[in-house]
Amino acid sequence: MNGTPAPFQARRRAVAATLDTSPLAKLRDEQGRDVRLVALVLGAGLLTGLTALVHSLS
Repeated sequence: MNGTPAPFQARRRAVAATLDTSPLAKLRDEQGRDVRLVALVLGAGLLTGLTALVHSLS
């Protein structure tokens, strides 16, 4: 109790810094946004293709 931190406290802070998930969360959010954008573009292409097919058959 002399004011110096115990070794386990320093390790705990190092582990907390290592486990900081904010950069990982940002990366995951960007990847999720990319996946949604790709799905939207593919869906729009499919809808356009089906519309063209229906018009060509009628």
